[in-house]
Amino acid sequence: MVLGALQADLERETGVSIIFFELERSDEMTPIRGTGTAELAEDGSLEIGISIHQGDELQIKVHRW
Repeated sequence: MVLGALQADLERETGVSIIFFELERSDEMTPIRGTGTAELAEDGSLEIGISIHQGDELQIKVHRW
């Protein structure tokens, strides 16, 4: 079972939208903490970056179908 929580703030500047967030979850009873960003790009795609404390980093780019 995976449990998690997400806390986010929104900052909006001239045509750029970015969300900064922190995450806390449990993966098979091992606590995991990290931070991330989600940015809406000019082409309409969403770019997400996640960095796990003392662990991996993940970059995801998604497009509307």
